[in-house]
Amino acid sequence: QELDLKIGFSFSRMLRRNLLDLAKAKFHKDPPTTISYGPCQIPTLWFCCVRHNEIQNFQRQDYWTPKLWAELPGLGQCEFEWSE
Repeated sequence: QELDLKIGFSFSRMLRRNLLDLAKAKFHKDPPTTISYGPCQIPTLWFCCVRHNEIQNFQRQDYWTPKLWAELPGLGQCEFEWSE
């Protein structure tokens, strides 16, 4: 928890120095006075980054293909297979 607070404090300072003027220009009707990165946000950011990387690296795999066999009057036995 102490490490999270120290990192959050340092990161908030870096955000204020680098992004506060850009944020004020973008949100000119209600400009922010500070940008904060508080406790518990570091683990949340980590989870978001991990999930983003999982999504970016996703490799589609075929696991199964649905098939249907049916006996249709006048046609006999028919096989239907899913195709994309």
